[in-house]
Amino acid sequence: MLQGSIYALENTQDPGHRRTVGSTVDTVAFRLAGHLKVAAASSPTETSNWIRQVSADGGTVIALTLATHHAETREALEATLDAAEKHWDQVSRALGHQLTNYWVGRTDRVATDAAKAKMSATTLAQMLDLPEEERKAWSAGIHEKLGPEGRLARRAKGLKTLGPEGSKAVMVKTNETLGPEGRSARQVKARAVQLKGQSPEHRRAISAQAGRAAWAKLTPEQQRTRQAKALAARWPKHR
Repeated sequence: MLQGSIYALENTQDPGHRRTVGSTVDTVAFRLAGHLKVAAASSPTETSNWIRQVSADGGTVIALTLATHHAETREALEATLDAAEKHWDQVSRALGHQLTNYWVGRTDRVATDAAKAKMSATTLAQMLDLPEEERKAWSAGIHEKLGPEGRLARRAKGLKTLGPEGSKAVMVKTNETLGPEGRSARQVKARAVQLKGQSPEHRRAISAQAGRAAWAKLTPEQQRTRQAKALAARWPKHR
């Protein structure tokens, strides 16, 4: 069972007044550390500006857990957290809390494409500025949190954003980097994720379909070579 939380950030010098409401699949303490690290890296967001101002005034930013949610899959958990964050955002604003953050569904403020690109570039720049060991730890942490299904979903989303030409370029570069053995291992992992939780009949159907697709990509010569090897393995010559 996966767990996620809805949290609020407050200033110890102004208790009871929420300034940020968010959601996380990590611990709330870990998410707070992330906010502080981003703010220290001079992020231009309103939340980071507020955090830096609190620090300059001698205060401390703390994170409070507003609610905890559970779900069987990451997709279900993220959907639940998204709805819960929207609810707590609306409730907090209705109660007079001056929030510095925003969620996608808000009508009074919508992030422009330029703003989204700037935030993505800022996050990437911060990661690239980290020492190599920290950068590897960051990537490994994200990799582990996503899980196999989440990693495949993130990859599919990224390729969709790039468009056909960009996706093709990424695939070519990835295949070159992995090499034959790496590509084979990646295919095995992807197949295992695809077959996980399926019935035996469905697994056989998926495997057969994948086999036919792979066979169709071979040249006639490669097909003949493959057939010869299969026959030799099945009926070895007797001496």
